[in-house]
Amino acid sequence: MRSKFDQMKVEVKESIDGEVRTFIITLTGPAKEFLMADLLRQRKVIDPFNRQVKQTVRKAIERYLSTAETLVSTLSTKRRRMVRSQTSERGNGDVTQIAVRRLKYSQSIE
Repeated sequence: MRSKFDQMKVEVKESIDGEVRTFIITLTGPAKEFLMADLLRQRKVIDPFNRQVKQTVRKAIERYLSTAETLVSTLSTKRRRMVRSQTSERGNGDVTQIAVRRLKYSQSIE
């Protein structure tokens, strides 16, 4: 027997228009599965579903961008170490350092 969570579907579409990237997230599932939660929300026992989804998506975006920045930072650090350990063509120990800029992104996600 399938659980109620197996019946939920998530679809994500993305598009880029100039400088703006848009994600359209569609969640579908049987309406009957939401009845109890909707009643509790109406009585203000639990937070509205859309608030919980927004918080979850914000956290996912933060993790996604942070992971990318950490990876790039780690790779650039390893690259600097490799460059520093090499000697010049003249063999006199001169070191050429390649500067790698860090990626920046807005910390506030609203």
